[in-house]
Amino acid sequence: AEMWESSSMDLDTWRQRVELLRAEAAGRKVEVGARLTITGNAGEMSAEARRWKDAGADHLMVELGYTDGYRARMRTLAREVIPLINS
Repeated sequence: AEMWESSSMDLDTWRQRVELLRAEAAGRKVEVGARLTITGNAGEMSAEARRWKDAGADHLMVELGYTDGYRARMRTLAREVIPLINS
């Protein structure tokens, strides 16, 4: 595969799997990402996303929950978190 995305995995396990995947890819570029739930205020959400980005994640699929406050969390992600992690 040219892209891999984990799910339900802690950061240390993710790093190990990425290392194994890249070794098996034999020099091919493989985009790696993670599916994770982030919660809290903008600072907490961006800190968690930054941890994964700093570990080498090319993309993140972010879960914000399903219940009360979903729209507010989506706005926070779009307006505050994404600019923080892209800076």
